[in-house]
Amino acid sequence: MNPQTKRIENVNKRIDDVNKRIDDVNRKIEDMEMLMDEQFKAVNDRLDALRDRLDLEKEVVALQARVRELESKLGAR
Repeated sequence: MNPQTKRIENVNKRIDDVNKRIDDVNRKIEDMEMLMDEQFKAVNDRLDALRDRLDLEKEVVALQARVRELESKLGAR
């Protein structure tokens, strides 16, 4: 094998090694993106639950005010 061919093979091997590392990094990036998507979904679900709870708490406060109003009207009779 002549030196030129050997150099070309070495360069090709280095290129293959770099491509493998790039593929590994791309897989890690994809894994991180999936994890972030899952975490984002979990945060959104929790936020939706908190909004629902806040809406219910507002409704309870309004109903309590209505009950007090009705009790005061009944007490005034």
